[in-house]
Amino acid sequence: MKKLFLLGLTVILFFNCEKPKQRYFSASPEINSMKASITEYGNGDWDTWTTHFSDTAKVFANSKKASSITEFKKGEADLLSNFSSYSFVDKGSWMEMVIDSTEETWVNYWATWQGKLKANDQTINIPIHISSRFVDGKVVILESYYDSAPLNKALADIDAENALPADEKEMIGKINVF
Repeated sequence: MKKLFLLGLTVILFFNCEKPKQRYFSASPEINSMKASITEYGNGDWDTWTTHFSDTAKVFANSKKASSITEFKKGEADLLSNFSSYSFVDKGSWMEMVIDSTEETWVNYWATWQGKLKANDQTINIPIHISSRFVDGKVVILESYYDSAPLNKALADIDAENALPADEKEMIGKINVF
């Protein structure tokens, strides 16, 4: 009788236990959207890139101050005009989707951003993390974090060299040949 009672209790517990909700994903429509937006960013296809965002989306790029998609696109276009090429490096990058404890859907992306400066062909590599909150298939918040120091230094060095008198630029050019 005791065994029958324990078996019955075990069966009741087994069937009444709720399976934990899946919270981490390596494939989803939101991840596909993020992958497409990364490709569109790399191609400079800003019109298609914009389609992944809600009209009221907020972008936080290394800042607690939000920008609109329009403001972000303009800032990126200005920055990227300094580069002959740029992209996110596929090797070592990865992406995941998380449904957090408040039931918000976030896609996280870790990668290295790489760009080649027009002025001196210097390649800049910057590790970056992007988190995008999705609602109804659209990004409503994009947060990106990265160390901008290598980029700022490279651009400052170019500005400093451009500010030099012509004879000093010529001397630097001869030194750089060796």
